[in-house]
Amino acid sequence: MKGDVIRELVASGVLTVLGLGLVTEILWVVQRPDDIDWRTSLRGQQNQFPPHIWPSISSFFSLQDESDKTAQDQQPDEQQTKDEMDMADNTHHPRVGPLAEFHVYDDPEGEDDIEVEWTSTRSFSSHPYSTYRRQRHPADDPICIGMIVKNVWRPGKKGVKLRQQFFTVLRSILRQSRRKSLHFVFLTDPISVPLLDPILKKYLPIDLNGLSSIGLNVTYDFFDVQAISRRFSSTIRRLKPNFTSGSVEAAKYRDDLFMIGPFYHLIFPFRRFIMLDIDLKFRIDIQELDAQFDLFEPEILMGVGLDLSPHYRHVLRYYREQNPGTHIGEPGRFQGLNTGVVLFDFEKMRTNVDFNRMVMNHEGVVDRLSEKYIFKSHLGDQCLFTLLALERPEWFHVLPCEFNYQLDTSMMRYPFLHIFQSYHNCTASPKIYHGNGGFEIPEED
Repeated sequence: MKGDVIRELVASGVLTVLGLGLVTEILWVVQRPDDIDWRTSLRGQQNQFPPHIWPSISSFFSLQDESDKTAQDQQPDEQQTKDEMDMADNTHHPRVGPLAEFHVYDDPEGEDDIEVEWTSTRSFSSHPYSTYRRQRHPADDPICIGMIVKNVWRPGKKGVKLRQQFFTVLRSILRQSRRKSLHFVFLTDPISVPLLDPILKKYLPIDLNGLSSIGLNVTYDFFDVQAISRRFSSTIRRLKPNFTSGSVEAAKYRDDLFMIGPFYHLIFPFRRFIMLDIDLKFRIDIQELDAQFDLFEPEILMGVGLDLSPHYRHVLRYYREQNPGTHIGEPGRFQGLNTGVVLFDFEKMRTNVDFNRMVMNHEGVVDRLSEKYIFKSHLGDQCLFTLLALERPEWFHVLPCEFNYQLDTSMMRYPFLHIFQSYHNCTASPKIYHGNGGFEIPEED
């Protein structure tokens, strides 16, 4: 019952009626400020909940009591390093695990300024669907799939839509998968876990019926997305001025979660990683997408599709004015990238010194690139990867458009109407629908 608390409240309409009362209490639980006796506060509101709801809440928070006692017993002493204290701090979120440990540091003796050390991931275990096991042979590794699934607890239309999108993309992957084991990494917030975990536990057995008989497994872990962004907060602050905007329309992209993509290889211990937007629907076995890794040339670090709109033509308009005849921003290889589907080769990324210098904005290298291309946009790390692809195209494998079949046609208007189709030019049958821009994914049998 502990995983059904918020879902039951949403389904019964209680959360809509009580509004932020429950949400505020649960946020107190997650944040655990020391000056708030959150258990007493929550229990004092028992009479606000229907009798059939309160037992679920009471059961959930009695488990939290036990976890919290364990966390208190493990408080760090003053001699712990900052990294150790950060890791210990995550015990305050007993349902969302800490991150893999990593270090990024300068080498004063040589030219290679950035190196990485990492250990195996430790995360929330959701038995029986955990935990990732790295295999001896890369070909035997499961397909590692990441998604950012944040704020699914929210009431109202936004929360409902997020839950529907998560349900759609997850089940479309599970129903099609027949050839390789899968490991999901859900980057989320602690308050969303009690909603997501029951969905996974309910539908994994249904959609995976028969997979176990042929030796395939599905595992998953949750990670606190804010803990990731905090680790790289200083670098993100240096990068954000080039890739965010102060406009109302671009407000959501100012969240640091839209700038963490360049650091996944420094966090997770996988060899390869497929990162997906939540507004997708698969029509193929994800192994077919995973097979694109086999097409990477030795220097390729990432596989990503083109942005099927003239957005970056507009972003690069001043550079184009100063460089008549340039191919930058023209339809084709340099029209910009869309990160709704991304294939990361983590092993190559960790060992590529130039790439790590760039994503860390070492000595202002990204700032200089932004000046070179007069580049200023607002879509977070998608824009950073687009900028890097202009300067270092040899690092990027362009995914065929059917693997990121974008439905957004919002730029099919003046002054782009006459050129829109030359950018939005995918004639292949969709393999992965991408409902970007809020556009609806077609219903299919």
